[in-house]
Amino acid sequence: MQASADRGQLTVQLDANMIDKYALKIIVVVQFVLTTWSLVGGFGLALLFMNSVLILTGLWAIGVPQSVENIAMLAVFEGIAILSDIIILAVEYPPRVCGVVSSCGAQRFGAVMCIFHLILKPFIIFFLVREYRRRGGDYSLNFPNSHPSGGYENLDQSVPTNSQVDPLPYNPQNPPFDKPYAPQ
Repeated sequence: MQASADRGQLTVQLDANMIDKYALKIIVVVQFVLTTWSLVGGFGLALLFMNSVLILTGLWAIGVPQSVENIAMLAVFEGIAILSDIIILAVEYPPRVCGVVSSCGAQRFGAVMCIFHLILKPFIIFFLVREYRRRGGDYSLNFPNSHPSGGYENLDQSVPTNSQVDPLPYNPQNPPFDKPYAPQ
């Protein structure tokens, strides 16, 4: 970060590395604050559970910065949380009965914060994908043991048959299967 004073004005230039360094921490803090404010409206345990999983996975990603799996899991959980938040808002809002006026205000505030958090989640996923790439992750879908040779297998080439393979010369003094193996 560089700061310079020009004719009484203070300008701050942020390095890309500094933004990358703090982006994940800012994301986790913003999610914590917006989750807390959304819960003011009384949206229940589903919202608390989903966002707690997001925050814990985010803390895991901060704590283990060399891993790409935690960032990938956090991005997948963010995608699931988008659908979850939409369902929670559709079921829980608008409130059915507001006994006290302040209760209705709290539910509206919680709904607005939940909607704001929902709007931010695609941008959060964008930053998580950038972080995933920065940590060395790739987008290919290489499943373990899906193709052990690691490349394209040419099906046009013929596979050698037994008649094409040169057999070892037969030695009558040392036949290959003269007696079964017995450990000593």
